[in-house]
Amino acid sequence: MKFRSIKKAAAYLSILLIPMGVFAESTRISDENAPFFYEANAEIKIPDHKLAQYISSDYRNARDEFTRHDLFQQIKPVIDKRLSKAKKTKAVLLRIGTDLGDYNFDKKSFSTGIGATTYIPFDNGYAVTFTNGEKIQFLPVPMDLARTLSGELRRDRSATFTIYGQVVGTKEEELGWKTKKAIKIKITKIEAILGSGTKIGSKKL
Repeated sequence: MKFRSIKKAAAYLSILLIPMGVFAESTRISDENAPFFYEANAEIKIPDHKLAQYISSDYRNARDEFTRHDLFQQIKPVIDKRLSKAKKTKAVLLRIGTDLGDYNFDKKSFSTGIGATTYIPFDNGYAVTFTNGEKIQFLPVPMDLARTLSGELRRDRSATFTIYGQVVGTKEEELGWKTKKAIKIKITKIEAILGSGTKIGSKKL
């Protein structure tokens, strides 16, 4: 399945923290922290009062400037802390739920549906794009192992892909006919499991 339709991809999207393991130091990117990852690495940053709107409903809904001013004094240290943490954090992960593609017998791999044009949308006009997404279009799985999964695949092809990577920059891009603030990620590893929890395979880049 290709993510040519971002609406279809977003319908399956979930981004979660994984259990402790070899990549446990990675930080998940979420609706809550995506603005801070972007703004901490952007050359031109939005004003802090805009970030305050993302993290405080009281600030967003304040009816007068004096209330906003007082609230901002409390929120500003939180903004500074989150921006500083995002700036220092480079290892990140995302988890994407979608259907596993067909097995390619020539490549001895399953199609992931992820490619060079794949992007993950977040709230507030932010997104993640991949600088090397084309390298995980296929997930290598030996044919004999892939065949053992056929019974499960006949019942359900839903799968979860955990993508690990490094933040390498930011850029405003036209994605889905809208301008979004994209956090650019260089993928370092992908893992996949079926909906039942059965491991499909993994690939390091």
